[in-house]
Amino acid sequence: MQMAAAMRSALGIITLTAALGLFCQAARAVEEDLARLLDGVHEIAKPGVPGPVAVFGENAFAVVAGRGDNAVDYAVVAAAHSGQGRVVAFGHGGYFSQGALQVAATGQLVINAARWAAGNAAKPTIGVWANEPVRRLLESRQIDAVSIDENNWQQMLDDLDAMFFPPERLRNYGEIAQIHRFVRRGGGLLVAELGWGWKQLNPGKDLATEHPGNILLSGLGLAFAGGYIHAVDPVPNPTNLAVLEDCHAGKALKLLQAHESGETKLPRERCRQLGAILLNAVDALPPQDRLLLPKLRAALRGLDAVPPPGPRSPLTLDNPLSRVALRLEHQQMMQIPVARTRPYPGAAEFPGNVPAGAGRVSETIVIDVTIPGWAGTGLYAPPGQPVIVELPPRAAGLRLAVRIGCHTDALWQKDQWKRYPAIDRRFRLTDGRTTIANPHGGLIYIEVPGGMNGEPIEVTIRRAVRSPRYVLDETDLEEWRARIRHYPAPWAELETSKIILSVPSTSVRELDDPQALMRRWDEILDCYAELGQRPLARRPQRMVPDVQISVGYMHSGYPIMMHMDRALAITRTDQLKDKWGLWHELGHNHQQPDWTFAGAGEVTCNLFTLYVIEKVFGIPAAEHPNVTGQAEKAHRHIAAGAPFDTWRSDPFLALYMYMQIQQAFGWEAYQAAFAKYRDLPNGDRPKSDDEKRDQWLVQLSRAVNRDLGPFFEAWGVPTSTEARQSLGDLEAWMPPAEAGDESR
Repeated sequence: MQMAAAMRSALGIITLTAALGLFCQAARAVEEDLARLLDGVHEIAKPGVPGPVAVFGENAFAVVAGRGDNAVDYAVVAAAHSGQGRVVAFGHGGYFSQGALQVAATGQLVINAARWAAGNAAKPTIGVWANEPVRRLLESRQIDAVSIDENNWQQMLDDLDAMFFPPERLRNYGEIAQIHRFVRRGGGLLVAELGWGWKQLNPGKDLATEHPGNILLSGLGLAFAGGYIHAVDPVPNPTNLAVLEDCHAGKALKLLQAHESGETKLPRERCRQLGAILLNAVDALPPQDRLLLPKLRAALRGLDAVPPPGPRSPLTLDNPLSRVALRLEHQQMMQIPVARTRPYPGAAEFPGNVPAGAGRVSETIVIDVTIPGWAGTGLYAPPGQPVIVELPPRAAGLRLAVRIGCHTDALWQKDQWKRYPAIDRRFRLTDGRTTIANPHGGLIYIEVPGGMNGEPIEVTIRRAVRSPRYVLDETDLEEWRARIRHYPAPWAELETSKIILSVPSTSVRELDDPQALMRRWDEILDCYAELGQRPLARRPQRMVPDVQISVGYMHSGYPIMMHMDRALAITRTDQLKDKWGLWHELGHNHQQPDWTFAGAGEVTCNLFTLYVIEKVFGIPAAEHPNVTGQAEKAHRHIAAGAPFDTWRSDPFLALYMYMQIQQAFGWEAYQAAFAKYRDLPNGDRPKSDDEKRDQWLVQLSRAVNRDLGPFFEAWGVPTSTEARQSLGDLEAWMPPAEAGDESR
């Protein structure tokens, strides 16, 4: 069934409206299973941002679908038969929370899933692991729900018909095998997990082979996959079983085979759907999978070799099986021994090849382990060629890693691939000597985890190629001009203690004065500390241009990503003046959640943008076109009653409100408020969006010594009566009115 998200609760709603009578197209067994699972279920919660559940086994099926990236439908709840037993998997642990169980028919779905998983038991006994809301819900429906003893759960299995079990509790393969036996002989299993969340919490680990839930479920034809289930149209969207069938990777493969052989012709949008489902499943499959991978490999055997994707020849949704072939190729490249790694043909185009005859060098680099992040080395790994990293004995246990490549954006979810979708590679440094390689090549970094202390360590890197690297106040300018900027690697870095620019070496070959450039960058970064009233982080900011990025024209993060047309601009002092997007993304990296409520995420970052433009480039913030151009729109907004939804959906309109404060009280108003937030005890920090708006009103009012309550009301930004009344000792303030200016 198609699910439509509705914003009728804090958790969000997904609406199910298809009639069960439409399931006649499905196999009778699936029809009966779905009828039981969805009896009385019309809408369920969407806690947070769930992830997809990959469905690929012959005995597995999607139960509820949700809209994910690129308008693709994924299973957010799925089920499977295994021997005499049954399994139901939910794509977010929040589905078993008190809040979600009380939203719409979520509780009913969980009850149905428990009864279905328990098979034919008239009054099933369901084990529940450390979850009182689920246990109480089951008891309220006359189900015998028992709390599982976390230290004795294996001995309880014989007395259970089904159990709610958190897969993260699994510690070894023996426990996984025991649960498999429990299911095959007739037991039921209900699990919930978040694929993308696990990946965030376990950087460098593999979702397919190291996620306990996937080790448990993949043999049953299910897996927790990467990606997101987003809120969509709240209006009910009736459909039929076809949507659920198109969430099944095994069925998607058969349909795409028929499409590519000419046996049938599928619409482009359906090819997009089926190809995305296959890719999502492949990403979550372990190499030893016997349910889908053998079929995939057999289907792809007859395909021509997939040419390397590039800007002039992207690989699009029109070739879904070729995209899947490339995904499998990537997995194989990442799994083969380093000694057998070979250059990828497309690496010559991007990120670039090392010139023939470029010498290999050995260098010893001193790494400051108190600075987290990627420590640059000034060295480059040629595509497909082995490089050796040597650590001193005392460093082997420091959780260090080495990475090849600064281009970390993965593009698997994009409609077209203008480069290979994943070109960086990371290795853990657990031994004194580690051999590394990347088919695509790339700059070499030592990754330092946060929270480390101690003396610097020396790391020796052998068989690498020198790359241009300038470090402010360390690199000799004459040596840079005469030699360093001409080093042969295709990528270079310009570095200060505050920011690092990774750019094509062609951008620096003619750069005569990197010192002036990087001092300007330091001046820019200092503005973020000045306005935000927080010292800059020990980890420098990073900026990396790419031929294609995962989202937007630029995006924030570590590193900040941008398109290649910005590579030259960020290395030229005279081209920095009008680069709004650069300061905007740096603003995202410095804005604080305490004073950024929903709707202001694209607003408060631009306070930093305007501050930089004024302080560094001499353009008064109030005179910038992105401010002055909003005046007339502000008049219309307030004349229309200042609806808050309009404010939240128009960042530049909202920015005009913030700039009215700045024009009246100066940047000092924000600096004073931000300093107050910086020093707040943790217990006083806002915990909800309503609290954020209230505290922002109060802190800003105290900073300017005026009651801004009437001003917030005029703009339609909601605050509580209590917050406004707390400012009764201050004189009320509104901007001085100008002729025809109704916003003041």
